Amino acid sequence: MPPPGRREPSTPHALLNALGGAQEARTFLKQLAQAVALGARAHEDAKGNAAAAAAALLQDVVSDVAPALPYVAAKVPTSARLLLRGDSGNKDEQREYAVVDGEDVRAVHVAGDATPVKLTEPGGTAGTFTGRGLWLTEAGGFVELRYSGRWAAQPESRDWAAQLRVLTAEEAMGAWKLEDVVEALLVTLHKQQREEPTQAAVRRTQVLSAIRTLLSAPK
Repeated sequence: MPPPGRREPSTPHALLNALGGAQEARTFLKQLAQAVALGARAHEDAKGNAAAAAAALLQDVVSDVAPALPYVAAKVPTSARLLLRGDSGNKDEQREYAVVDGEDVRAVHVAGDATPVKLTEPGGTAGTFTGRGLWLTEAGGFVELRYSGRWAAQPESRDWAAQLRVLTAEEAMGAWKLEDVVEALLVTLHKQQREEPTQAAVRRTQVLSAIRTLLSAPK
């Protein structure tokens, strides 16, 4: 403890005293900033290389499954609003769907939230919608949706919308896990096959085995 009436030196003053002066402190600060920047760049380079490798593998997977995409893709909702029809109590939901360059986006959900997540407190009668999801389009591209909105129980209402962003394969791999995307895609394709229960179980085992083999292959 410092003697009564005397304050301990603040960190800047202590640093100045240790370094001998303002100029020395500035030199030290510049060197520290350069070291931090170099470390951050190395980290970003490593992340970028990993994303590029994952993107290359993902593009191979997308090329392999491309013939099936038009048959499993569907229009992607980007907003929904609950409408009450007069005094009858009938309800309807008005939806809008993703459009890019004037064309409807048809895609397969491959990661994250397929629909907005409804958030509420225990016993709550109102809350919010949130979430984020990745979709693979039938043309082999990627779009990401970020959901937000609100809902209430009394009177019943729900209203949400999503912001859409078109991603490259590398951007998608910088934000999402390759194994999640590949597994979701293969399971979706598997579900489209019309098989007996036993055949389906065997096929699912084969699909999961193929995923593990694919992801463990040298890059």
